[in-house]
Amino acid sequence: MGVQKYFFSKEELYELYINQKKSTRKIASELQIPKTTIELHLKRLGIPLRTKSESMKERMKRDVDRNKNLIKARYDIKNYAEIYRQIHRKRRQNKIQEIEKQQGQSIKDILNKLYLDQKMSIGKIGKFFGFGNRTVSRLLKGNNIQIKPRTWLLAH
Repeated sequence: MGVQKYFFSKEELYELYINQKKSTRKIASELQIPKTTIELHLKRLGIPLRTKSESMKERMKRDVDRNKNLIKARYDIKNYAEIYRQIHRKRRQNKIQEIEKQQGQSIKDILNKLYLDQKMSIGKIGKFFGFGNRTVSRLLKGNNIQIKPRTWLLAH
């Protein structure tokens, strides 16, 4: 296997790195190539690399734009945990509503069908919907569906 060669125009990299302010890591993941390759091409084409402090400033701007409440909460340690929980609770609720809309059933009916009728494990249900095991367990308990021991799933 030989060395792969990548060719980029100066304008293309300048647009992504300077104008769009994307990180070398982000550019590399979009183009599916190593991060160091991007850095080498930037140096070779004479595009100045950002310092760590410049990168951090850009990152903080993006974070603030993305989620202002969470950034504010980071500086208010007492409320941080609660705000973090509220944000994730809202995301989880939105995801559940999206699942209900796609399936055309309530989450309780969906969980009954998957967990009790099809005998899917909590882990498989989680992977199916993009939730963690703990979230699925809480959804089952919250919808009055009794959690079975692991051996029950193996025996049936």
